[in-house]
Amino acid sequence: KFSYGDVDFFLLDDRTFRSADFMNAMVDGKSNPEKRMFGEKQMMWLKNALINSYAPFKIVVSGSQVLNVASTQDCLKDYPVEFEELLAFLDAEKITAVIFMSGDRHHSEVIRYQRPKAYALFDITTSPLTAGVAAVREPEKSNPERMAGTLVEAQNYSRISISGKSKERKLRVEFLGLKGEKLGEWNIDETQLLFPPTKK
Repeated sequence: KFSYGDVDFFLLDDRTFRSADFMNAMVDGKSNPEKRMFGEKQMMWLKNALINSYAPFKIVVSGSQVLNVASTQDCLKDYPVEFEELLAFLDAEKITAVIFMSGDRHHSEVIRYQRPKAYALFDITTSPLTAGVAAVREPEKSNPERMAGTLVEAQNYSRISISGKSKERKLRVEFLGLKGEKLGEWNIDETQLLFPPTKK
C-alpha cells in the first residue's frame, strides 16, 4: 500500500498464491473454496487495509481484471469464492470509493459492475505499452458494462489525475498513445462512489 496525496493504492500479488487457472471453479454446484487468486492471507490484509482507509479514492491494483464478467480470459470472476467474498465484504463493511485497476489484457477499457444496493464498481484496465495488441472479440466486444469511449485497441498507457476540493474529489483517467495523444478518457466523482443513505 502507498498513498499519493490523499489517495490510497493497494497493490495485490495475483500470481504467487494463485491456484491453477484450469482448476474447477465450481464443485457440487458451489464455489470451489480451494480455487483462489489472491490467497486467504492476502485477502485478509486487503480487507483490513481498506477498513482503515479514509481516502476519497481507494484504488485496488491487480495484474488481472476483477470485474469483467464478460471476459473469457484471466479474471477474478473465474475464482468465484474470492470474487463473492470480496464483494460481500465491501457491501457488509460499507467500504466507499473503491476503484479497481488492472492490466494484462493487451487492450484498455473501463468496466462497470453494478450492484443492486450499492454504488457501481469500476475496473480500469490499462495495457499494453510495449507488448503486442490483442483485438477484443465477441461477445466481449459488445460488453454493455464497458464505459463508452474507453476501449483502446492500440499500444497505450494511462494517466490518472485527481482534482477538486475535499469531499468533492474528481478522478480522470486518460489513455494515451505512444506519442502522448489521447485515445480515450473516463471521469468519475467521489460522490458517485458512496452508498445510498439508509432509509429510516
